[in-house]
Amino acid sequence: MIRDKNIEWIRQTYVIHADRFAIGAINSNTIEGFHTGAPQYLEFSTFGFGAISIAAAGDTINVMDFGFPRLIDPANDIGVRVLWGVKADSGVNTSDVVTWLVKYDKFHINEALTDPQATTGLSTVIAAQSPEATTTLRWYRSSRGRINGGLFNYNIRNGGISWSVEADVLTGFDANEVKFLALELDYMPLLCANHIEDVQYRKRLAAD
Repeated sequence: MIRDKNIEWIRQTYVIHADRFAIGAINSNTIEGFHTGAPQYLEFSTFGFGAISIAAAGDTINVMDFGFPRLIDPANDIGVRVLWGVKADSGVNTSDVVTWLVKYDKFHINEALTDPQATTGLSTVIAAQSPEATTTLRWYRSSRGRINGGLFNYNIRNGGISWSVEADVLTGFDANEVKFLALELDYMPLLCANHIEDVQYRKRLAAD
């Protein structure tokens, strides 16, 4: 029988875009990210791209995701990056700094939900980052944070993961210059029958 270990999978990438973090109509016809502060979902450019604007350090956005856990092999590490950009009306300074703080919480079927911001941080955190050029409307990819392999059990493949993204430290940036574009996750897939799940197991899930 062919298993995942017999296939030379490359690491896969799963992206949670900013609009998944921004839910709910707020005053003045704007859309605001749920959680701390007032990060609004606004136009990143003049040509229709959207992003979440970070008004101040501590602005935090949360999202629940049920898709990612169904793809991953929990035995392997998960990479975590923030995709972000700068839209500055008064110019971009390469001395400005943003530090992204990402936390997560796994939840299983019938389990009470908790705030991921108050739970688990990454095994390896994301490093502080500055713009590499004075160009406005430029986007960046953060360093790779990591969740160590083995921290999730296999039940997570029927549950979900909630994510919290915070602009933990802002140095030099003006309000709404930093734009959150997406959370990028890299992982090893688990698509074939394995020591926990076989074909009959998946048939039973489909029948429930």
